[in-house]
Formats: sequence, C-alpha cells, structure tokens
Amino acid sequence: MIESNTKSENNLRYFLMLVASVLNETEPPLPDENINWQEVFELASSQSMAAVVFYGADKLPDSLKPDGNVYAYLKQMYAEQLVVDMNLSVETQRMLNLLSDNGISCMPLKGIVTKNDYPLVNLRSMTDVDILCDDRKKAESVFLSEGYVRESVGEKDSSFRKNEILHFEVHSYLVNNTSPAYRYFNNVWKRAITDEKTNIVKMNLDDTYIYMLEHLAGHLEYGGAGVRMFADVYMFLKKHSDKLNQTEISEVLSSIGLDEFERFILKLVNNWFSGDTIPDVSSDYSRFILLSSTFGLSRYTFLSDSIRNSGENSTPKSNGLRRILRKLFPSLKWMKLRFKAVDKISVLYPVFVVVHWFDRLFIRRDVKTYNLKNNYFVSADSDEAKELERIYAEMGLNKRY
Repeated sequence: MIESNTKSENNLRYFLMLVASVLNETEPPLPDENINWQEVFELASSQSMAAVVFYGADKLPDSLKPDGNVYAYLKQMYAEQLVVDMNLSVETQRMLNLLSDNGISCMPLKGIVTKNDYPLVNLRSMTDVDILCDDRKKAESVFLSEGYVRESVGEKDSSFRKNEILHFEVHSYLVNNTSPAYRYFNNVWKRAITDEKTNIVKMNLDDTYIYMLEHLAGHLEYGGAGVRMFADVYMFLKKHSDKLNQTEISEVLSSIGLDEFERFILKLVNNWFSGDTIPDVSSDYSRFILLSSTFGLSRYTFLSDSIRNSGENSTPKSNGLRRILRKLFPSLKWMKLRFKAVDKISVLYPVFVVVHWFDRLFIRRDVKTYNLKNNYFVSADSDEAKELERIYAEMGLNKRY
C-alpha cells in the first residue's frame, strides 16, 4: 500500500458513516463493540472534521458515546471551531465591506462560501478565508492598514494574519497558468454575480462547481486531499444540483481534462456519503484519501512531482537536484513580490535570497526538513510512484499530465 497506516477498515468505515449521518441530518449509526474511538478521533482530527464527528457522536445514546477523554477532546474542538467560525465570519464581512468601499472588486472563495451548504455553518472547519481581488496590491494595503501582518507572498496570493484566528489569503487569480483551466477562470469576473450597491461579487453556481473540482484535482495532483474536500462537493450538489447547467458544465470539464475526474468524484461521494451503500474504504484511492491529512501528505508531494517531471532525460538525481535548487533559489518573479527592493532593482536578487533564508531559518523558523534520499531524490519508477500513478489513472487525472 502507498500508505501503511494501520487504522482498521472498521473504524474508517464508521468514521465515514458518522460523517454521512451529519451531512444528511439522519440518526447516527450505532457503533459496535469493535469501534476504536481513539482511531475515529485521530481520523477526525487529521481530516479537520472533528466538529462533524462530535455533532454526530453527541446524538448517540450515552452508553455508546466516545470514551471520556475522546469525547472531551471532540467537544473542545467543536467549541473551538464555533469560536473560529463566528470570528472569521464577522471579520470576513467587515473586510469585504472595507475592500468594496475602497473600490476593490472582491469575491469570497472556498470554505467561507461552502460552509453555507452544511446543516450548520460551523460544521465546516476553516483556518483562513480566501478572497479574490481585482486589485491585489490595493487590497494588500487595506489589510495592512487594518493591523494585519503579511506572512507570505506568492505569485498567486498573499497571506495575512492578525492573530491566531484571523487569517486571510488575498488572490490575484484562481489557478496557475500551468493548469488547463487557467484560460477559463481568467474570465471568472465576467460571469460573476454582481451587486449594484457594493463591489462584493459572487461566483456563479456553475463556476463554483467547476472551480471546486479544479481545486480538488490540484490538491490531489500536488500531494493529496482529505475527506473534507469531498464532503464539500457532496454538500454543494445536495443543495444546488438542480440549479446547475449540466450541459455547459460537461463541456467545460471536458475542455480542461476533468470529465473523467468528475465521474469518479460523483461515484465516490455518493458511495461515501449518500447512506445508500456501505462506504468503500479498501480501495487504494480510498485509503490514499482517508489516510492522508486535510491537504495530503508531504511524501505524496514529492512522489507526484516525480511523476509529473518524468521523461527520457529525467532521473531521480536530476529531479532531486532540480527540486533542491528550486527550493534554495526562488524565482525572480516570486522574489519581486516578496521584496519591494528586488521589484525595483532586480540585481539585488542574490542579496535578498540570503535575506529570505535568514528570515526563514532564524526569524520565522518555519523550514521543514525532509529525508533527502527518500523524498527529494524519489524515483518515478519506484513502486510507490507507480502505485500513485495508478491511483491517478483510476481517478481520471492521468490525462492532465
């Protein structure tokens, strides 16, 4: 198996059935004596679905509820998520209004929108809020003026934080130009639902669904994705499927190479969450998702990178060196976004590469260490990489390479 996690199929299956009962607002399944609540709790935590699991487990008869410590941890995580949701929701509306008042067209994305499809908005966990802005530089100034600290900057988005709860990502575009969907989503503003009174716009439902699939595919292709993103798709369709233009959506998905992927997703979310069938937890693709974390595992990031860059002149050594150099020396475009001095005077790039790494190593101390041999120099011909490639093929993602 690509992931040797020892969690039993019985616990994996019960976790999915409990989640499904909450999503469908039905009675929770009664656990048998073989259910290990500690394993269910670990799954809920790693998948960022503790609030959902607690909400379902709390409806069980007292004699069947989780063990004392597990129940207490789940309850605490549910309460914490409630606080996070309340604070983020209020602050999001405030910041959207501020952006709008400053003449910036802004479009809320992902979790802050998706949570409205759940039975209770706080059941859908969030750690940040994503906003697409038509003037990113001006939007960044608004966040800085409100006391936010810019944590990171990339070609596509910048991250801002005020405290442990208030965390935003400001996007200038939705998908990278390497994605087949880049051209389609470049026109997302033209198709958006506007408001005569404000500059706050909404993505239309068709685009929301297509973007949901594109975003999920991207995570799977670059390291994996957990159960929560699949639950998002299920809840969106449960609430909005009758309002979608399926013909137009099918044409777009086919043009961006996601038509087979959609068929896979529909089959999987129906199996996992509809309550009509026993959830599949034994297939390689199910375990790939269930035994990852919310956004996959770093190991899969290296494996998928090897698959994408495999070719006649590609070797584990050349791929590994390329990854290391790419990590050590960020692109000039990225450095210009990160440092104003480099943006003005490009020849300062070498100096600020040193500044960048001093900041990472000694100020933020956020550098992750990996086993070079087993990660950076992983081979696309390794058994693990071949298995991951087979999983991608089953998901309908192989045509995206």
